[in-house]
Amino acid sequence: MEFIDLNKLPVDEILAQRIPEEIARRYRAIPIAESAGVLKVAVADPTDVFALDDLQVITGSTIVPIVGDPAQILECANRIWTKPSMESRIDDAVDVQNIEPEHVLVAETENAPIIRLVDAMITQATEERASDIHVEPSGERVRIRFRVDGVLHDASYTPRGVLRPIVSRLKVMAGCDISNSRTPQEGRFSLEGKGRHVDVRMTTLPTASGEAVVLRLLDKSQGVLDLSKLGFEDDDLGRYESSYRASQGAILAAGPTGSGKTSTLYATLAKLNDPTRSIVSVEDPVEYHMDGIKQMQVGRRGTVGFAGALRSILRADPDVILVGEIRDSETAMIAAEAALTGHLVLSTVHTLNAATVPVRLIEMGVEPYLVTSSLQCVVAQRLARRLCPTCMTMSEPSETEVEFLHVPGVDPAREVGRPVGCPACSNTGYRGRVAIYEVMTLDDEIRGLIAQRTAGPEIQRIAVKNGMRTLRVAGARRVRDGIFGPDELLRVLS
Repeated sequence: MEFIDLNKLPVDEILAQRIPEEIARRYRAIPIAESAGVLKVAVADPTDVFALDDLQVITGSTIVPIVGDPAQILECANRIWTKPSMESRIDDAVDVQNIEPEHVLVAETENAPIIRLVDAMITQATEERASDIHVEPSGERVRIRFRVDGVLHDASYTPRGVLRPIVSRLKVMAGCDISNSRTPQEGRFSLEGKGRHVDVRMTTLPTASGEAVVLRLLDKSQGVLDLSKLGFEDDDLGRYESSYRASQGAILAAGPTGSGKTSTLYATLAKLNDPTRSIVSVEDPVEYHMDGIKQMQVGRRGTVGFAGALRSILRADPDVILVGEIRDSETAMIAAEAALTGHLVLSTVHTLNAATVPVRLIEMGVEPYLVTSSLQCVVAQRLARRLCPTCMTMSEPSETEVEFLHVPGVDPAREVGRPVGCPACSNTGYRGRVAIYEVMTLDDEIRGLIAQRTAGPEIQRIAVKNGMRTLRVAGARRVRDGIFGPDELLRVLS
């Protein structure tokens, strides 16, 4: 029979909850995989037909036994179910001040399977470094997916019958209305312990198949990252530093959602945060809390929008202003005028590269002369997954990859990294992410092009001629250095 080494395979703790702890210990059985109604279970004694029959009745699935070491099975059971308090994983769940209620995630009694399931789901997600949890009704099952390093992957499936209890449990934790299942709701709660502080923002989405839930996990214990460790090349970092050290002007971070723009701006604020400056931010929502900075939240729970908040901030004697996002012409105009009147303004905008940011501002209604006068620097960025150093392998690039990686100023890569997958990276082949940047500072030539309403490609051509390194060039250099592979670069730039 097939044998499994549980020391080499990370056990899905959510899937393991399909079997009650008492039964798992009695029969020394741990579920390890499920597909199309077939549940693979590691068992100490695969000849115990009574145990297999009981497991089939309990789970409602066809059981396929796989031989496991009894000691390893017991160790897995202890790791999964021995949780008298959250000290073993996240210590305690604590209340969040003001609007955030107090909740405890641990199972208070043995008769709380839904609490244990939600506990296991969030615990596993935080241990796998997930940024989001998706709980989605899918046919006769509930699909649970984690977003790790920017990519969604299946974490587990549970029976459809547990969807409503799971959603109700999460709504109670987040302070939402459990009786309302027809309109979207938002809420939040917090976990704290073992030096970790995880804020969870929840959104419910009524679908034709039932309520779906998305949990955004923000591990605040990691703090704001060091600007020098985000992925800037040394010369790009030097040019960027000369811009944010200026007394006034606008610095914009560009890129799609989830490309790390806010992290870059907060790392910049950390460099500027000293007693000589007054720093104010307006965000929707506030993602990082920093001492020494006045932070305003706008949006659905706020009293004003970005534009209204900006007007108030300008009367509060700020030196540095962080605007979470420039979404409309009014916000763009106020931010540009603030950058001209002695303030350093940092914000984000959704464009594909640095050269199209001035074009986008003009399309929003900002006059070209305001753009040329206020804009100091544009940083475009992407986040690429690092190859797992434990299991990565190297091989020669294909002809297509050689052509894609052939960029000026970068030596061709004789070998490129490939993902493999191992327990250290949850079998994804990747662990962690690194940013690639293009930094466009505005010189007289580029300002002249903007004033003439020149298109983005021509602005980029002149910026490259004057020393800007494009995202593709920066990515090709990282591929050459074995940080990530060409397939990952193609993914983030497509």
